[in-house]
Amino acid sequence: KVTVVEFSDFQCPSCKSAHEMIKADKILKSYAGKIRMVFKNRPFPQSHNWSVPAAVAARCAYRLDPRAFWTMADDLFLHQSSITAANLWDHVSASAAKSKLNASDFKDCYDGKEPLDSIQADAAEADALGVNQTPTFFVNGRAVVGYPGAQNFRLLIDDFLKQK
Repeated sequence: KVTVVEFSDFQCPSCKSAHEMIKADKILKSYAGKIRMVFKNRPFPQSHNWSVPAAVAARCAYRLDPRAFWTMADDLFLHQSSITAANLWDHVSASAAKSKLNASDFKDCYDGKEPLDSIQADAAEADALGVNQTPTFFVNGRAVVGYPGAQNFRLLIDDFLKQK
């Protein structure tokens, strides 16, 4: 398998574009069973005021139902331009409801900021790897800053698959 680790920030416009292009290019679907996608949070709260709470919400969704993480990520990126620090809760609670997560459990996790340690660990790992821009991907350890486009992403993945 090829492992793709993505360091991303839910409030980052380039991350939104990359997320949408990966879905549109059907990267994960076309490599089903051959690729493993790992999402790691690298929020930049100094310039993105709701990025950390969004990461907390997504990680809470994952804790309650791992499949709900991708619904939450999709919703955060889809509505990125209309989300503010003031209305973030409305967006993430609606996404949690769409995934049929227990509302009380989700609120307790979100309010308690339970996943904050793991988000900070992701950010520290990103810093140790020299990630200073999102999105940054690591394809079997090879750094790719930004989404390189479907053709280049597929070439890189195919190259690693041939090495196996």
